[in-house]
Amino acid sequence: MAIENVLIEGDEGLTAVCCTSNLTLQAINNFLERVKCQDDKERLPHTLTLILDLGMTYSGASAELRGEDPSTSVRGPFLGMGYFRIHEVLKEMIEHTGSDLLESDWFLVLDERSDETQSAVMVNVGDLGVRSLRVDYPVSARYLAAAAIANPPIDELAETVGEGGILRD
Repeated sequence: MAIENVLIEGDEGLTAVCCTSNLTLQAINNFLERVKCQDDKERLPHTLTLILDLGMTYSGASAELRGEDPSTSVRGPFLGMGYFRIHEVLKEMIEHTGSDLLESDWFLVLDERSDETQSAVMVNVGDLGVRSLRVDYPVSARYLAAAAIANPPIDELAETVGEGGILRD
């Protein structure tokens, strides 16, 4: 069954969302909806785009995934990969597809804990190595954007992590 990644065209920078485990269409749409609602509430641009096809050019944020059955398991190209390997694959994909709006040094990961905890992993690969922090769905885009400009840096955010190891408002 084909799954359509419905994109909102724009000229803002984009943040990749990469799935490292099989999640259902419903679980991914729940994530996208919760982030979009919070972005709208805070009047922030929607910048998250779900990477499902390494050959596609990404020119906008993901609004939703469409498919016939919400219980369909979505198998993305990052299944079982570690954060550094995801970073390498994103860089190659951006170069080959011309997805110039997409950032590769900062991204979000939906993993085997995401649906249960309603959280994503914010990842940065840079001069300081690979750094990651689990963040509550609704505020994941905001915290990632803030950390990417070091306001506050990811290390300071990590100090405020609450119950269950998840950064929440």
